[in-house]
Amino acid sequence: MTLRTPPIGAVADVLVQRDGVDRETADIVARAAQGHIGRARRLAARPGRAARRAQVLAVPRRLTSVGPAAMAADALVKAAEAEAKATTEELNAQETAELRQALGESAKGRMPRGTAGALKELEDRQKSRATRVKRDSLDRTLLDLASYYRDVLTLQFGSGGELVNTELGPELRTAAAETRPEGTLRRLDAIMECRERLDANVNPLLAVEALTMALRTGCARRGRSRGGAGREIAGREQPEGARGVSGT
Repeated sequence: MTLRTPPIGAVADVLVQRDGVDRETADIVARAAQGHIGRARRLAARPGRAARRAQVLAVPRRLTSVGPAAMAADALVKAAEAEAKATTEELNAQETAELRQALGESAKGRMPRGTAGALKELEDRQKSRATRVKRDSLDRTLLDLASYYRDVLTLQFGSGGELVNTELGPELRTAAAETRPEGTLRRLDAIMECRERLDANVNPLLAVEALTMALRTGCARRGRSRGGAGREIAGREQPEGARGVSGT
Protein backbone atom coordinates (compact mmCIF):
# COMPACT_ATOMS: atom_id res chain seq x y z
CA MET A 1 0.00 0.00 0.00
CA THR A 2 1.48 3.34 -1.07
CA LEU A 3 0.79 6.44 1.00
CA ARG A 4 0.96 9.83 -0.65
CA THR A 5 0.30 13.44 0.27
CA PRO A 6 -3.30 14.30 -0.66
CA PRO A 7 -3.73 16.86 -3.46
CA ILE A 8 -4.46 20.45 -2.47
CA GLY A 9 -7.92 20.25 -4.00
CA ALA A 10 -8.79 17.15 -1.99
CA VAL A 11 -7.75 18.83 1.27
CA ALA A 12 -9.84 21.89 0.40
CA ASP A 13 -12.83 19.67 -0.40
CA VAL A 14 -12.59 18.02 3.02
CA LEU A 15 -12.55 21.41 4.73
CA VAL A 16 -15.60 22.59 2.80
CA GLN A 17 -17.66 19.40 3.05
CA ARG A 18 -16.80 18.21 6.56
CA ASP A 19 -15.83 21.38 8.41
CA GLY A 20 -18.05 23.95 6.73
CA VAL A 21 -15.15 26.20 5.70
CA ASP A 22 -15.88 28.60 2.84
CA ARG A 23 -14.22 27.67 -0.46
CA GLU A 24 -11.84 30.64 -0.67
CA THR A 25 -10.49 30.10 2.84
CA ALA A 26 -10.31 26.34 2.26
CA ASP A 27 -8.20 26.81 -0.88
CA ILE A 28 -5.81 29.22 0.87
CA VAL A 29 -5.23 27.12 3.99
CA ALA A 30 -5.00 23.87 2.00
CA ARG A 31 -2.18 25.38 -0.05
CA ALA A 32 -0.54 26.82 3.05
CA ALA A 33 -0.64 23.41 4.76
CA GLN A 34 0.83 21.79 1.63
CA GLY A 35 -1.33 18.69 1.88
CA HIS A 36 -1.32 18.36 5.69
CA ILE A 37 -5.01 18.07 6.56
CA GLY A 38 -4.46 18.56 10.30
CA ARG A 39 -2.58 21.79 9.84
CA ALA A 40 -5.10 23.01 7.26
CA ARG A 41 -7.89 22.47 9.78
CA ARG A 42 -6.00 24.34 12.49
CA LEU A 43 -5.35 27.26 10.16
CA ALA A 44 -9.02 27.39 9.18
CA ALA A 45 -10.29 27.02 12.76
CA ARG A 46 -7.91 29.49 14.39
CA PRO A 47 -7.82 32.88 12.67
CA GLY A 48 -4.91 33.84 14.91
CA ARG A 49 -2.68 31.22 13.30
CA ALA A 50 -3.65 32.32 9.81
CA ALA A 51 -2.94 35.94 10.76
CA ARG A 52 0.43 34.93 12.18
CA ARG A 53 1.29 33.08 8.98
CA ALA A 54 0.43 36.22 7.00
CA GLN A 55 2.86 38.16 9.21
CA VAL A 56 5.57 35.58 8.51
CA LEU A 57 5.02 35.88 4.77
CA ALA A 58 5.37 39.66 5.10
CA VAL A 59 8.92 39.28 6.45
CA PRO A 60 10.74 39.11 3.07
CA ARG A 61 9.48 42.54 1.99
CA ARG A 62 10.49 44.04 5.35
CA LEU A 63 14.19 43.09 5.06
CA THR A 64 15.29 46.38 3.58
CA SER A 65 18.30 46.93 5.87
CA VAL A 66 20.06 45.55 8.94
CA GLY A 67 17.73 47.25 11.44
CA PRO A 68 14.46 45.89 10.04
CA ALA A 69 16.05 42.45 9.63
CA ALA A 70 17.00 42.37 13.33
CA MET A 71 13.52 43.57 14.31
CA ALA A 72 11.92 40.90 12.12
CA ALA A 73 13.96 38.19 13.87
CA ASP A 74 12.93 39.50 17.27
CA ALA A 75 9.26 39.59 16.25
CA LEU A 76 9.36 36.01 14.92
CA VAL A 77 10.89 34.65 18.13
CA LYS A 78 8.51 36.59 20.36
CA ALA A 79 5.54 35.33 18.35
CA ALA A 80 6.76 31.75 18.83
CA GLU A 81 7.13 32.35 22.57
CA ALA A 82 3.62 33.77 22.77
CA GLU A 83 2.19 30.80 20.89
CA ALA A 84 4.05 28.37 23.16
CA LYS A 85 2.75 30.16 26.25
CA ALA A 86 -0.82 30.13 24.98
CA THR A 87 -0.54 26.43 24.10
CA THR A 88 0.99 25.24 27.37
CA GLU A 89 -0.28 27.61 30.07
CA GLU A 90 -3.74 26.09 30.50
CA LEU A 91 -2.42 22.54 30.23
CA ASN A 92 0.29 23.27 32.83
CA ALA A 93 -2.26 24.63 35.30
CA GLN A 94 -4.51 21.60 34.86
CA GLU A 95 -1.64 19.13 35.28
CA THR A 96 -0.34 20.90 38.38
CA ALA A 97 -3.78 21.03 40.00
CA GLU A 98 -4.38 17.33 39.32
CA LEU A 99 -0.99 16.33 40.72
CA ARG A 100 -1.41 18.45 43.86
CA GLN A 101 -4.79 16.85 44.47
CA ALA A 102 -3.39 13.36 43.89
CA LEU A 103 -0.57 14.07 46.36
CA GLY A 104 -3.01 15.06 49.09
CA GLU A 105 -3.27 18.84 48.96
CA SER A 106 -5.23 20.18 51.94
CA ALA A 107 -8.24 22.48 51.71
CA LYS A 108 -5.91 25.37 52.63
CA GLY A 109 -3.49 24.54 49.82
CA ARG A 110 -0.85 22.90 52.02
CA MET A 111 1.07 19.95 50.62
CA PRO A 112 2.17 16.90 52.62
CA ARG A 113 5.84 16.38 53.33
CA GLY A 114 7.85 14.63 50.65
CA THR A 115 5.79 15.90 47.71
CA ALA A 116 8.08 18.77 46.63
CA GLY A 117 10.18 16.45 44.47
CA ALA A 118 7.22 15.26 42.43
CA LEU A 119 6.02 18.82 41.87
CA LYS A 120 9.51 19.91 40.82
CA GLU A 121 9.74 17.00 38.37
CA LEU A 122 6.43 18.04 36.80
CA GLU A 123 7.61 21.63 36.54
CA ASP A 124 10.80 20.52 34.78
CA ARG A 125 8.79 18.43 32.29
CA GLN A 126 6.51 21.38 31.61
CA LYS A 127 9.49 23.66 30.95
CA SER A 128 10.93 21.12 28.52
CA ARG A 129 7.59 20.87 26.75
CA ALA A 130 7.34 24.66 26.47
CA THR A 131 10.78 24.71 24.84
CA ARG A 132 9.73 22.02 22.35
CA VAL A 133 6.50 23.84 21.52
CA LYS A 134 8.42 27.06 20.94
CA ARG A 135 10.89 25.33 18.63
CA ASP A 136 8.04 23.59 16.79
CA SER A 137 6.37 26.97 16.30
CA LEU A 138 9.60 28.44 14.94
CA ASP A 139 10.00 25.45 12.64
CA ARG A 140 6.53 26.06 11.19
CA THR A 141 7.55 29.68 10.69
CA LEU A 142 10.64 28.60 8.76
CA LEU A 143 8.61 26.25 6.58
CA ASP A 144 6.22 29.10 5.78
CA LEU A 145 9.19 31.29 4.80
CA ALA A 146 10.56 28.45 2.69
CA SER A 147 7.22 28.22 0.86
CA TYR A 148 7.56 31.89 -0.09
CA TYR A 149 11.00 31.43 -1.64
CA ARG A 150 10.02 28.16 -3.32
CA ASP A 151 7.21 30.06 -5.00
CA VAL A 152 9.70 32.68 -6.14
CA LEU A 153 11.99 29.95 -7.47
CA THR A 154 9.10 28.28 -9.30
CA LEU A 155 8.41 31.54 -11.11
CA GLN A 156 12.08 32.16 -11.86
CA PHE A 157 12.48 28.73 -13.43
CA GLY A 158 9.18 29.01 -15.26
CA SER A 159 8.38 25.41 -14.41
CA GLY A 160 4.66 26.02 -14.41
CA GLY A 161 4.29 24.41 -10.99
CA GLU A 162 1.48 25.44 -8.66
CA LEU A 163 2.25 28.22 -6.19
CA VAL A 164 1.60 27.69 -2.50
CA ASN A 165 0.94 31.35 -1.71
CA THR A 166 -1.32 32.28 -4.58
CA GLU A 167 -2.72 35.27 -2.67
CA LEU A 168 0.74 36.87 -2.96
CA GLY A 169 0.95 36.38 -6.73
CA PRO A 170 1.87 39.97 -7.73
CA GLU A 171 4.49 40.26 -4.98
CA LEU A 172 6.01 36.90 -5.83
CA ARG A 173 6.24 37.77 -9.52
CA THR A 174 7.97 41.04 -8.66
CA ALA A 175 10.43 39.25 -6.38
CA ALA A 176 11.11 36.65 -9.09
CA ALA A 177 11.83 39.37 -11.65
CA GLU A 178 14.06 41.48 -9.38
CA THR A 179 16.22 38.72 -7.88
CA ARG A 180 18.25 35.83 -9.29
CA PRO A 181 17.59 32.10 -8.88
CA GLU A 182 21.02 31.64 -7.26
CA GLY A 183 20.07 34.12 -4.55
CA THR A 184 16.73 32.39 -3.99
CA LEU A 185 18.46 29.03 -3.61
CA ARG A 186 20.89 30.55 -1.09
CA ARG A 187 17.96 31.90 0.89
CA LEU A 188 16.33 28.48 0.95
CA ASP A 189 19.64 27.03 2.08
CA ALA A 190 19.81 29.62 4.89
CA ILE A 191 16.33 28.60 6.08
CA MET A 192 17.32 24.93 6.18
CA GLU A 193 20.50 25.85 8.05
CA CYS A 194 18.48 27.77 10.62
CA ARG A 195 16.30 24.69 11.15
CA GLU A 196 19.45 22.66 11.80
CA ARG A 197 20.73 25.25 14.27
CA LEU A 198 17.47 25.25 16.20
CA ASP A 199 17.51 21.46 16.26
CA ALA A 200 21.03 21.67 17.73
CA ASN A 201 19.72 23.95 20.53
CA VAL A 202 21.35 27.16 19.30
CA ASN A 203 19.81 30.22 20.96
CA PRO A 204 16.63 30.86 18.92
CA LEU A 205 17.03 34.63 18.66
CA LEU A 206 20.64 34.34 17.47
CA ALA A 207 19.75 31.62 14.95
CA VAL A 208 16.77 33.53 13.54
CA GLU A 209 18.67 36.83 13.46
CA ALA A 210 21.44 35.17 11.46
CA LEU A 211 18.74 33.89 9.12
CA THR A 212 17.05 37.24 8.52
CA MET A 213 20.42 38.81 7.78
CA ALA A 214 21.15 36.04 5.27
CA LEU A 215 17.72 36.44 3.69
CA ARG A 216 18.37 40.16 3.31
CA THR A 217 21.63 39.66 1.45
CA GLY A 218 20.93 36.36 -0.27
CA CYS A 219 24.14 34.92 1.20
CA ALA A 220 24.05 31.76 3.33
CA ARG A 221 27.12 30.76 5.36
CA ARG A 222 27.19 27.04 6.04
CA GLY A 223 28.61 25.82 9.32
CA ARG A 224 28.00 29.06 11.23
CA SER A 225 26.16 28.57 14.53
CA ARG A 226 27.37 31.33 16.81
CA GLY A 227 25.60 34.49 17.81
CA GLY A 228 27.50 36.96 15.67
CA ALA A 229 26.91 35.11 12.43
CA GLY A 230 24.03 37.25 11.24
CA ARG A 231 25.75 40.52 12.07
CA GLU A 232 28.98 39.40 10.42
CA ILE A 233 27.13 38.46 7.25
CA ALA A 234 25.37 41.81 7.20
CA GLY A 235 28.62 43.65 7.73
CA ARG A 236 30.38 42.05 4.79
CA GLU A 237 27.68 41.65 2.15
CA GLN A 238 25.38 44.00 0.31
CA PRO A 239 21.79 43.09 -0.50
CA GLU A 240 21.38 41.29 -3.79
CA GLY A 241 21.16 43.84 -6.53
CA ALA A 242 21.09 46.54 -3.79
CA ARG A 243 17.32 45.91 -3.51
CA GLY A 244 17.07 43.68 -0.44
CA VAL A 245 15.41 40.29 -0.68
CA SER A 246 11.79 41.33 -0.77
CA GLY A 247 11.70 41.89 -4.48
CA THR A 248 9.60 44.97 -3.85
